[in-house]
Amino acid sequence: MHAPRDPAVDLLPRTVNRATALAAGVAIIYPASDPAFARLAESLAAALTARGAARPALVTDLALMPVRSTPLPATYRTRPLILLGCLNTNHALLPLYADYLCSTDATYPGGDGYDLRTIVNPYGTGANVILAGGSSLRGVTRAVEKLLGLIASAQLSTLNS
Repeated sequence: MHAPRDPAVDLLPRTVNRATALAAGVAIIYPASDPAFARLAESLAAALTARGAARPALVTDLALMPVRSTPLPATYRTRPLILLGCLNTNHALLPLYADYLCSTDATYPGGDGYDLRTIVNPYGTGANVILAGGSSLRGVTRAVEKLLGLIASAQLSTLNS
């Protein structure tokens, strides 16, 4: 008899769902290190609610993961997430970085470059993560600006990767 699968530790097989539901249940996790990240998170929340979505939860990385060794709470692994920042600024990126699902840190994409990507079902729970990242605050701002444009032009219920 086999033990039930635990999506937190059993990563394979993962279901590939390229559509990220944004209408309800979204959480935006942003770095606590600079108030500018809070403003970026608020601009994303405002764009989503302007399109008719439920207001996303806005939470700092340190509220969820006060130290880097703290795992992302299970309730956040089962919902769509938008993560802002990079490995150096947002603790929520550490498990994704460690699993080679993103590489956004102080050197990649570098300078004021940005990294906007969908991380498909990283926890095996069916929920995708959208990363609006960069090595600098300006890079993250550029990623958020691009994401705002995609939200404005996309069908509200989903954003396809």
